[in-house]
Amino acid sequence: MDQWNFFSFNFGLAAFKFDRATKKYNHKAYNFYLFPRPNSKTRHVADSRFLCQSSCIDFLAEHGFDFNKVFKQGISYLNSCDEEKALDLLENRKKNLLDSDNEIITVPSDFKLCVENACAQVEDFIKSEDKEREIVLLKNNAFAKKLVHQQVSKRFSEKGIGLVSSNKAMLARKDYNKEKEIIEKYEAEKIELQDAVGFTLVMRKLAESDKLIVGHNLLLDLCHILNQFFAPLPHEYSEFKYMLHDTFPRLLDTKYMCYVEPFKSFLSTSTLAHLVPAISEVPFQLPEVGCIDEDYGYEPNSTKNHEAGFDAYITGLVFIAFSNFLASKKIGSNDIPVTQRGILAPFINRLHLMKVNDSYINICGNDPVSSRNHVFYVTFPSRWRFKQIADLFQPVGTILVNWITDASAWVTLNDAEMADSVPTLIDTSSYNDVTIQTYEQRKSVTGGSPTLGTPSGTPSGTPSVTPSQLFSPDTSSALKKRKREVQSTGSGASAALAAAARRRSRSRESFSRRSFETIPEESEDVDSPIRKKRLIVEFEELPKKDQNVEFDENNSWD
Repeated sequence: MDQWNFFSFNFGLAAFKFDRATKKYNHKAYNFYLFPRPNSKTRHVADSRFLCQSSCIDFLAEHGFDFNKVFKQGISYLNSCDEEKALDLLENRKKNLLDSDNEIITVPSDFKLCVENACAQVEDFIKSEDKEREIVLLKNNAFAKKLVHQQVSKRFSEKGIGLVSSNKAMLARKDYNKEKEIIEKYEAEKIELQDAVGFTLVMRKLAESDKLIVGHNLLLDLCHILNQFFAPLPHEYSEFKYMLHDTFPRLLDTKYMCYVEPFKSFLSTSTLAHLVPAISEVPFQLPEVGCIDEDYGYEPNSTKNHEAGFDAYITGLVFIAFSNFLASKKIGSNDIPVTQRGILAPFINRLHLMKVNDSYINICGNDPVSSRNHVFYVTFPSRWRFKQIADLFQPVGTILVNWITDASAWVTLNDAEMADSVPTLIDTSSYNDVTIQTYEQRKSVTGGSPTLGTPSGTPSGTPSVTPSQLFSPDTSSALKKRKREVQSTGSGASAALAAAARRRSRSRESFSRRSFETIPEESEDVDSPIRKKRLIVEFEELPKKDQNVEFDENNSWD
């Protein structure tokens, strides 16, 4: 899908270590600039093309992002599939070089003089008492070099003469061990390939560490991490969950914590930049976190929002503050590391779903079944935009719109308690082409599934996997399975790509006016538990022309 052609150019990582003597945490934070720079060993498998969006570039530039550093000094990386393809190319090249003597080409008459002159030059080189260890035979003409190579090897290999290439020239070298030279070159190329793998090695160490990985609003980050550094994402949701858990067994999303008790009642925002003031006030307490290295650390009052390393540091502060709050309520002590207090189990491996505040992704089991009584299937004229739909639903408060086509959408009430009032408060009689169905009504019309068609990228008829099958002990690694799927690119893969292209072509006109926008987290404040009711009142008091301002971004959530 197109959204996975967006690359992460900056990766923030903050490591926190508990000091038992002072009973405080110290940290070390990093900003990694990333760029998948191809070299001679990876160009044929990973010369990446990627998308960028003008609003994202503008946002990064506004916050001082260093684009020159990305493209000039960015750390390279390869995912596991591309690394294996590059290794296979090196292996085949080594094999071909070792077996190159098997194919003998008859020397054409117009090349005989060139070949004989080269052989005579080698013979003089052998007899010479000079200390030179190599001479140049040819500089151009690949076919001539091939002919000279096979004749010189045939005549002089037993005399310790070998031929090597250097800067497009063919050199004759004394005391040459062909097999040793080829293997040494192969090992050097493998080291060069490891440099290209680059930041992926850091991610593998992170995955192997068995440490708790903490993030804020983590889902999309994890999708990009898996796709860029491990293997392309699977089509099936169940396979994605297994692949994610197989790679990172222990995850914690502080955004999810903000939406559940006991934190929900005390927070008016879940935006990361605004959580530091929140955890500085009762009932929380801003933790004292030291810095291991002044060149790799931050302070809570630093003005570096949206710098990746700083965001990682703030996420760590929020997590420690939340954990200390839990510990004070349950065990009455903060003298041991937060991960050893036995109080985090309800939050582990649960990921917040953006704009779906009553549900979450349970990585290790079934997702919760949520009520959809406040969700409606709405059809309307294709010229309508978010404003017209918001005006229609204005009597029942603020809404979230998820577009299906230009003329249909799912409309979710932010105040679920207003769902029963929709039939009485919303009048569609003045519209000839507007209909409203409840979620259950739409489900009955479509034969049990309320969705229209197959989700993009998911093959129809694909068998589903039950949670018991998905997490059974004998289930093979989803990551390895995904590698095999990607590597076995045959006619089936071509057909799938063609089908995907057809789907994109059919949907391009419908979605031409709706881009896949990256929404800064600041725009999520409308979802905060405390602000919601106040915003609904404010919204109802606004003139209609202004009522779509705060929620205008919903047009992009297709």
